[in-house]
Amino acid sequence: MLDRFSILYHRIQCRICALRFTDTDQGKTQYGMHIEEHNRRKRAEQHKDTISRTYFPNEDNWLSKKIELPVARQEEHKLFVSKKLVVCNLCNEKMDVEWDDDNDSWMVKDAVKLGDGNGYVHRECAF
Repeated sequence: MLDRFSILYHRIQCRICALRFTDTDQGKTQYGMHIEEHNRRKRAEQHKDTISRTYFPNEDNWLSKKIELPVARQEEHKLFVSKKLVVCNLCNEKMDVEWDDDNDSWMVKDAVKLGDGNGYVHRECAF
């Protein structure tokens, strides 16, 4: 009677999914690979660290979130001048000359000195 059951049911049974394997060397290696597959899936399930968010924001987030885009800020360029009246050599407009207390001298705001050193132009005119 024991032989009839051994024909229907193999001796080695997986404790996780109840799949049965033969009691031979090949069955034991298949059982070992089967258990490794269960362990691999279990590890993969435990290490799921995916962060998901909705594709479109809801109305509250849309209105409350403020997007700040990086803006390239232009630094103010100042050049020393010896005279108070300076004219742009390209557009012939008067340039802003201010007294700088830190340097104790007159300075032209947002200006570029010409290559030959004989004049100044606005930054906008130069570029």
